[in-house]
Amino acid sequence: MRHLIIVTVLISPIHAQFLTPAWRGQDNSEHAAWDIFTEAKLEPNSPDVSADFPTLDAELQCNTPSAFLTSSGNIYSFQSATAFQLTDSTNFPVRNVLLQISALGSEIAPDSVKLVGTDASGERKAFSPIRSFVLNQQELTGANGGLGTTYAYQWDLTEIPSVGEYGILFAAAESSMSLGAVSLDSYDQYREIPIPEPNLPTPSMSISDDTINLSWPARYLLESSTNVSVWTEETETGEDSGSKTLALPLSSQATFFRLKTSHR
Repeated sequence: MRHLIIVTVLISPIHAQFLTPAWRGQDNSEHAAWDIFTEAKLEPNSPDVSADFPTLDAELQCNTPSAFLTSSGNIYSFQSATAFQLTDSTNFPVRNVLLQISALGSEIAPDSVKLVGTDASGERKAFSPIRSFVLNQQELTGANGGLGTTYAYQWDLTEIPSVGEYGILFAAAESSMSLGAVSLDSYDQYREIPIPEPNLPTPSMSISDDTINLSWPARYLLESSTNVSVWTEETETGEDSGSKTLALPLSSQATFFRLKTSHR
């Protein structure tokens, strides 16, 4: 009999809400959030999500001329990669910034995410986030496919606090990204956001007669090994509702399986 041992080596959390940082609502902190956009391009969007501590000075703008609003209030372009600029102004030195973004389709280009601020001497400087991670990610159904992803980026400006107005830039890696929601938190003290434990996708397995039936998310590759030192990519025999499927004969040899991200 074939012994089935599945080892998942990818992170693909199930959709969840944005994180709420512990400092939100404290003195010298601000929060702003966007859920439904009213301006698709070249005009600012003010925060629209009710909050106990709104940031009225924050604005978010798409700088891509081909962008338009979807029926759900997202910002989207199928012609080119969208680029965004978020600006905010505070009356306290900003040492801690948390940006969270929910988007569909194409992913955010990691190198595009920058914070531009002014230090106490008046010098403008650009900073990459000190920490970035995916909060949740799920496959999208439909003809266009893609992912629904929630990103988190955190900046530590303890050594060079930003004074007054600062901006954050981010952009899609390619066309067909739909910006769904954005959350911004700033604070005058740096506190590291704990990374939540991800929910791993669960491959399904069933045995009927002398056959093992496997199913896994279509974005990932399935590899097998009999000794965990050499891995061989398995080719799916079918696809069902966004999941790949494979049928294998039962065997007396122990076999290990793992999933990994596909870059195709």
